[in-house]
Amino acid sequence: MASARQTAYYYYDSCQYPQALTALKDALIEDPDDIGLLNMLAVTFAELKQFELANQVITRALSLDPNFAHTVGNCAFIYLSQGNLIEAAKHLDNLLTLDPQDYYVHLLFAVLEEQRQNYLKMRDYAYKATKLNPTSAEALEYYAKAQIYLDQTEDAREILQAALALNPEDSRLHRIFGQLSYESGDPEKAYHSLKEALRLNPHNLSDAELFIEALKARKNIVYGAISDMLLYQRGKGQQLVQEALSTPFTFLPALVVILFANILKELATLIFRFDKNVARYISPEIKRANSRNLLGFLLLFACLFISLKFILSGQ
Repeated sequence: MASARQTAYYYYDSCQYPQALTALKDALIEDPDDIGLLNMLAVTFAELKQFELANQVITRALSLDPNFAHTVGNCAFIYLSQGNLIEAAKHLDNLLTLDPQDYYVHLLFAVLEEQRQNYLKMRDYAYKATKLNPTSAEALEYYAKAQIYLDQTEDAREILQAALALNPEDSRLHRIFGQLSYESGDPEKAYHSLKEALRLNPHNLSDAELFIEALKARKNIVYGAISDMLLYQRGKGQQLVQEALSTPFTFLPALVVILFANILKELATLIFRFDKNVARYISPEIKRANSRNLLGFLLLFACLFISLKFILSGQ
């Protein structure tokens, strides 16, 4: 029977963070000062977006050995994950002093500069990371992204192909390559790359929307209308809806628009379920929710129809 430590390492290495969390807590009962387990627990909390707990655990790990490069790197990663660029930069400077030849330091600096929108520095750090570790698909990914930001699309395409050769099972790489192909006017390549991205990560809504856009360019305009409708609750559309709901005069019209948009969304999902190009990438949870929501809308309109008929017959 596997020990709690072995189980924790298995789930953590396979990125199954909810299961890793339970196993890590069990393992730390046996050895609460194990700095490796504390690092894994802190990163697990960060991946699960529980940043307050991640900060507490990584601070404890740092107190055990403030010069352990692995802990300092994880601390920088955790602060980057929550958008605290000032603290992240402090720890990255410290990490660079501890180990200037560690490719991961330069990769994290590339992540930092991306969040600062300083794409020239991002490219320099990512390039340095690729030189220090040529087999790192993640370093190549950030190098390619920097080139995309700087409109060096052909270079980015070659870098992404090299990254995919190293890690063909990375859904992010397929998504980036698909988006680049779509924006470069090659919907056929975009279609195949985004289809692969969805196969590897079927729950990613952004990938699904890009996939629909590629289908639209490849097939017909119906997919374009559907994808635009799906975007109503994201970005600026979401902000406009919230503002409309907060104003008494626009509350009712906004509510009607939201209801109409949700009905269209569920009907679109129903259409996708019968489209052989898309159906296999729709998760069982989405299918169940679609059936439930459509039934709910049907009952709602049935109740409204019966109520209206009763009122009219009473008159």
